[in-house]
Amino acid sequence: MKWVILANYLLSYHQMFKNLNFYITSNFGGGGQTVSRLFNYFSILDSVDNNNIHILLNYRYLNYREIKPTFNEDQIVSLVEKKKLLINFLKELNINSLFTPINTSLNFSEFKIKPKILLDSGIGTIVGYWINEKKLSIAEIKKKSLDLLDEHLSFMNIHKPDLFIALDYCKKNTYKKKETENHNYNEIIESLMNDHKSQNNLLENTLIRSEEYNFKPKIIAPIHGNKIDDYFEHFKKILTIEKNVKKQFSGFALGGLNKLKNSEICMIVKKIRDAGEKRIIHILGSAGIKKLIPLIYFGADSFDCHTPWRRANDEPSKILIPLLDKKMNILKYYENQSLSYIDIYKIKDQFLCSCPVCKRFNLETIIKFAKMRSKNVEFYYLSSMLIYFHGIYQYHYLLKKISLMNDKEEIKFFISEIKDKKFKNSLLEDIKTLE
Repeated sequence: MKWVILANYLLSYHQMFKNLNFYITSNFGGGGQTVSRLFNYFSILDSVDNNNIHILLNYRYLNYREIKPTFNEDQIVSLVEKKKLLINFLKELNINSLFTPINTSLNFSEFKIKPKILLDSGIGTIVGYWINEKKLSIAEIKKKSLDLLDEHLSFMNIHKPDLFIALDYCKKNTYKKKETENHNYNEIIESLMNDHKSQNNLLENTLIRSEEYNFKPKIIAPIHGNKIDDYFEHFKKILTIEKNVKKQFSGFALGGLNKLKNSEICMIVKKIRDAGEKRIIHILGSAGIKKLIPLIYFGADSFDCHTPWRRANDEPSKILIPLLDKKMNILKYYENQSLSYIDIYKIKDQFLCSCPVCKRFNLETIIKFAKMRSKNVEFYYLSSMLIYFHGIYQYHYLLKKISLMNDKEEIKFFISEIKDKKFKNSLLEDIKTLE
């Protein structure tokens, strides 16, 4: 009997390794410059060969246009008025860019990969806007949130994302205008977040009202908290909601993780998996590439992170030092700073990477493009895009490599082979602490 239990336990983790996914975060509709150009060059990712790189879009940029500034107005209006499927909309953006001078001269093509689309709600920003700009009361916010839920579900039904994050009250931690320093904002949002009845009402209504629509995407329930136990208690409350309404979410998304160490996030994942949960566990935002291995080891299987985008768009851009080559072998050349972001002008030695980006455009060429800002700004934007996609290939290679492993011991062996001693030891320490 013990051997059967052990075999089932190992099998569950083996199956989990088989379905690892990373979502590129796109704020299309909420920014200009490189934000508006992401899909112009998306065919660079056509060499992603096991469908583990996907796209996260934000509802608030696509359909809640009241918050300014907004961008790409004509395209967004066309999306909504013509009721386009999101994937077709992104393909259209790509195709319409192919005749621009830079795409013609460099022979970019229509992208062929078939990414899934995860739709996030952006409700943290929306509720912040209601509090700081519209001066709504808590009662008004609760009512407006249920109205927003209907709009959100209707958008989902028309534009058909593959997955979407359900609405809940959460604190936005990255306001550019320091809105979170506002005492009134903090007081109201904390009250909403701690109002478990209202939180559960939003999640419960999401499950119930989604049944009114023909299209049935995977609905991911967000989980928030301040410490490990909070997250696990919230997870258990969601299970109770599911039992009460006799409907289930397709998985769970851990949010608001920026205040926690990676080992603490791993512990949350571990507790959920140890409770027998086999559905998706998505890490919202806090999935920097150095954090992935322990997160996967303890059971997370879906990720998004905006860090690769931010570093590529830094001034100057910072490029990710690769860990793996295109055959997923550990690179021998980099004994330090594996999977660290380095200023492109501070790379002294030859930059050795075999990903499709670096094979077509070496670092010297990318730096040349980056220096062309005053002469041809499109080449400057392209340089940031190339650096970004280079980083995404490392996510692809890492997830693909682990997906081919059969058990945790293979992950440990992989870690032991990493040349960067500091990085290797930090991974082993995270795992050892929680086992």
